[in-house]
Amino acid sequence: MCVLVEGRASLVVWREGVTVEHIRAMGEVTARDSTGTLVWLPEGGTRVPDDVRQELAEIMRGTPDGIIHNRGLAYVLDTPGFSAAIARTAITALNLLARPAYPVKVFSTLEAAFEWLVAQGAVKGDPGSLSMQVRAADDAHRARVGA
Repeated sequence: MCVLVEGRASLVVWREGVTVEHIRAMGEVTARDSTGTLVWLPEGGTRVPDDVRQELAEIMRGTPDGIIHNRGLAYVLDTPGFSAAIARTAITALNLLARPAYPVKVFSTLEAAFEWLVAQGAVKGDPGSLSMQVRAADDAHRARVGA
C-alpha cells in the first residue's frame, strides 16, 4: 500500500497484503489532510481479511472529532474480469453496511473516478490528466521499490 497526498487529496494504491496497520495509516492521513481520497486497486480484486474490512468500515464512518473533511472516496478496480467485478460488488456492499460519513463510489476506470471527485469538489483538474499523473506516480514508485 502506498499513500500519497497531493494538496488536499489522497491517493492510496492498494496491492496484496493490506493489513489493519495499513488501513489505520490511511485513515490518519485521510482524516487529517484530505478533501478527497482515491483508492486504486491496479491489480484487481484482492481478498480482504475480516479485521481489515472492519477497520475500513470504522474509518469510513468518520473522524473521532466528528468533523468530516472528505468530500468523496472513490475506489477504482480497473482490471477486467470476474474477480474485479466481484470486488466492486463487495466494496459497494461494505459501503452500505458502513454508512460512510461522506459519499463513496466504486469505479472501473481512474478517469471516471476523477470525473466524480472533481464534481464533488474533492480535487481539481482534468480527469484524463489526473489519471495519467497517477499512473506515472505509481510507475515511479514501483521502480524505486523494485516492484
